[in-house]
Amino acid sequence: MERNAAPELSGKVVMPRRFYNTLAIKLTLIIEVLLLLGIAATTYVNVSREMKNVNEELNVRKNITTALIQRAFTTLDENDFAEWVENTYALRSGDSEYNLDVVYVLVLRGQEEVVYSSHNPGFAAVAGDGSPLKPKDYYRIKAPNLDHVSVYVTEPGTTRAKYMLSVGYSVAGLNAVARRSVISAVAISVVLIILGLVISIAISFGWTRPVARLVRGMSKVHDGDFDFRLPVSRRDEFGKLAFNYNLMADGLKDREFIKSTFKRYVTKQVADQILENRAEIKLAGEKRIVTVLFSDIEGFTELSERAEPTEVVSTLNEYFAVMIDIIFLYEGALDKFLGDGIMAYWNAPLDQNHSAVKACIAALEMQTALKQFNTERAKSGKDPLYAGIGINTGEAVAGNIGSEKKMEYTVIGDNVNLAQRIEVKTGRGQVLISESTHDEVNKYVYATPLPPERVKGKSEPVQLYQIHGLRENARPFIKSEYVDRLISRSGEE
Repeated sequence: MERNAAPELSGKVVMPRRFYNTLAIKLTLIIEVLLLLGIAATTYVNVSREMKNVNEELNVRKNITTALIQRAFTTLDENDFAEWVENTYALRSGDSEYNLDVVYVLVLRGQEEVVYSSHNPGFAAVAGDGSPLKPKDYYRIKAPNLDHVSVYVTEPGTTRAKYMLSVGYSVAGLNAVARRSVISAVAISVVLIILGLVISIAISFGWTRPVARLVRGMSKVHDGDFDFRLPVSRRDEFGKLAFNYNLMADGLKDREFIKSTFKRYVTKQVADQILENRAEIKLAGEKRIVTVLFSDIEGFTELSERAEPTEVVSTLNEYFAVMIDIIFLYEGALDKFLGDGIMAYWNAPLDQNHSAVKACIAALEMQTALKQFNTERAKSGKDPLYAGIGINTGEAVAGNIGSEKKMEYTVIGDNVNLAQRIEVKTGRGQVLISESTHDEVNKYVYATPLPPERVKGKSEPVQLYQIHGLRENARPFIKSEYVDRLISRSGEE
């Protein structure tokens, strides 16, 4: 298997070891890189244009100055020319930042004969060892910020070159202007980059803030908080994402309500097992061997006629709370309330071991708990309640019954009806079971056979058994504090 291969989907989410909140950083880097490239390109174009302008201006000034010196040399005598050149050394071309200083003026006949030479006293004309420079070496000087311009001077009325005029210029001022332009452009670029970084961080974290809120909402949902909602303050994809998250949270809240409601009808263990093994459940309808329990309060109709409606409801709620807890304790599923009656069943929708034994223990414990319940009622001067419980085991149809608008999972069939008919035959505090149930629990309970009874829907009398208590080997199945009381009643009628 490849190291980076995606894990197979198995119905469970595999959480990576760690998540990194790098989306905002990645967006910031992308925006900043694009901004940096744009600023760099713009700066390069502007600096190149500025340098080109400076060089063009420099060439124009050098050419004009050289042409003036050339003309002065051809029109003035030697003394006047020398004076003119000295004045030129002191010349400034307007703004000092754009100063173009003449460093030297050299006139040669041929390559070696010096006709005229002079240098600007503001610039040292010495060699590297400190010795004076020879005039013919002026135009060979290699120094920073020094440019040379050489032109020929023709004889009057001819095109034959008679002299070579060489002029040296200091371009330090113009180079300083160029450097300052570059520094200014770079400084502006740096400011723009920093400003762009701040803006990109603001944009990136602004874009990822809805994602962070969504992650927080998902964590809330994971922790079971389905009331957390995201503000839908945008009309873009993030707004749509927040809106759909809220819809999802509403749906999950409804499903959680259904799930929690479902757990009110079956034990938590059974509910969890059902939810974890959904593929094994057949809710469309199937035949199963189930154990069905019916319980009913004896004489409750007369009792309710004497009491106020609110007291009747309160009494039923207190009674049901005790009975249902016991049914759930023994992994039974609460099917429905029938007025003051209860219907519960075992071994559906999932298989359960010893389901009939659990149902009988639940029934005995319900009667024991009811005695304790009546003790508390007697302290308040209230009448006691008595219940009869009937249990039957057999094949029934289990599945969803109803319509598209309302449906419930239940068990139906002749064996369900028989359990109810058996409950009708019970007296106060009795737990009666059918012969099929007795066959399942005979090793765990003490039961007395009763004379066969005729029940509605059966052509032949039905053999019933009354359970009095539990045998010792039923102890591992008992889950409450009533263990000794249930076992100690062994064999008692």
